[in-house]
Amino acid sequence: HIGLPKTGTSTVQNAIQKLRPVLAQRGYWTPEGIMAHHRFAVGAMAADDPRLKQAHYQRVLASGNDGVFAAFEQAASDGKSILLSSEYLNDCGGKAAADLLARFGVTTAQARVIVCLRRQDRFIASHYNQEVKRMGRPQKLAWSHEEAPHWDWYRRLVGWANEFGNEALHVLVFERLVKQAPGALFAKAVLAACDLPL
Repeated sequence: HIGLPKTGTSTVQNAIQKLRPVLAQRGYWTPEGIMAHHRFAVGAMAADDPRLKQAHYQRVLASGNDGVFAAFEQAASDGKSILLSSEYLNDCGGKAAADLLARFGVTTAQARVIVCLRRQDRFIASHYNQEVKRMGRPQKLAWSHEEAPHWDWYRRLVGWANEFGNEALHVLVFERLVKQAPGALFAKAVLAACDLPL
């Protein structure tokens, strides 16, 4: 599950943590703690990627979850199904994510990619509101045409489809999903897309 951010990712990630014992009974391994998911995802980025200097990446790197890589490798070696959820995977992109999995002997043919999209205008407004609340952003919300490619969902998804194949990509629409499955049901609907009806 690669996000996107602002599409209920925290709800899904919290649900995964609560359901870890149930998932383990079903043969799934998932990292313990949301930050461990993010730490694994950030491992897909090149060491010289300038984004790693940003504060939120630094928090992930300093989270003390480096053991997640060995745990992932062990789970893959044991033949367990693995469930990851991190919007940082979306930041990394399909190629980097595929390369990261390959380091642990997991092929793209073994993976399913779940992505939840949101209307761009609502996504931008939600992101801006979060920056105002959490980081005290003083600037007004403004649109720059230079940022337009960043909000091109088709372009983003093509990169994942090229690496993992169209069949592996399962696209959900946030606005549609929250109407059909509000509250706690939202997380269940996303997990159902991972072949995990709960």
